[in-house]
Amino acid sequence: MKRVSSEASQQMAAKVVPDVMANEKFFPISAVSEATGVPTVTLRAWERRYEFLVPHRTPKGHRLYSVDQIAMIRRVTALIDSGIPVSRVGDLLKGESQPFQDTPSSSGDNWQQLQDAMLEAVCEFNESRLDEIYEDVLSRFSDARVTEKLIIPLLHRLGVNWACGATGVDEEHFFSLFLRNIIGSSRHQRSL
Repeated sequence: MKRVSSEASQQMAAKVVPDVMANEKFFPISAVSEATGVPTVTLRAWERRYEFLVPHRTPKGHRLYSVDQIAMIRRVTALIDSGIPVSRVGDLLKGESQPFQDTPSSSGDNWQQLQDAMLEAVCEFNESRLDEIYEDVLSRFSDARVTEKLIIPLLHRLGVNWACGATGVDEEHFFSLFLRNIIGSSRHQRSL
């Protein structure tokens, strides 16, 4: 069996993708595999075993993936690379797809309240409470989302509070040490 070079494969995918793209922006499995780095056999296995990946099908049964599905595949690979088992990925993706309220909800669970709770824990130098809040939020959302919506705004609030004298340098150092520890722990887990 003659093996097609990577360059020839890309040229073939480039010929196929524009035709498919013109028809509702769907891509064949070979182009998706090339674009994401996920082997076609893995994409098929994810479809069989887990509910998070269900491609569209042509009348002849060929798999076609939308742009959103390709983005989701990239998200899946990022979660797996961060050490999350593929068996848990579906649940995490469901949690991410449910909009998280930035305004108060009936349960009262929002980013502002989480920031307030973490700030309170910082001011009390309560590391176990910080861990508890952080781990809970991280179990529901991606690292990037938690960093964007919780950690960065909290760092900003600490800086503002320190500048106006509401908190001192001790609180800032305490939270910096907490962040250094969770980053170190994350790196250690990835190396295992």
